[in-house]
Amino acid sequence: NLFVSGQSSFANFGSAGAYAEGLVGAGARTNPFFSNTYFFTQVLAGAAGGGGISTGEGFIVKPSIGISTKLYDKLSLRFAGGYVKATGSALSSKLFNLGIQYNISILKKTIWLKAVNLEYNELQFHINIREKKGQ
Repeated sequence: NLFVSGQSSFANFGSAGAYAEGLVGAGARTNPFFSNTYFFTQVLAGAAGGGGISTGEGFIVKPSIGISTKLYDKLSLRFAGGYVKATGSALSSKLFNLGIQYNISILKKTIWLKAVNLEYNELQFHINIREKKGQ
């Protein structure tokens, strides 16, 4: 159960006000247990800065592990613990995260484009939409 992930975080109050980060990465999760809960691990990386936080050139890495439980069809509650490290700066800290996860989409259809050269040199595209087996 591999997945790709994107995360955006920001702080607008306190001594870290105006700090923001935008991260992307990949992870893996277990099969669900108790019908709607699973463990996961992921590694995210991307840009961060502002708020007086020492991020050096702005590149950070965030590995983490956690647990997620489905509340509704696309909405989950998740808790994670991990580590954040900025390359080339002093930012190096443990992290704890409690958040809401919204699943945007799951690939259910695959589209193939097929180019066919007809007489008079016309070029047409045909789109075939097929259900992906095993979904």
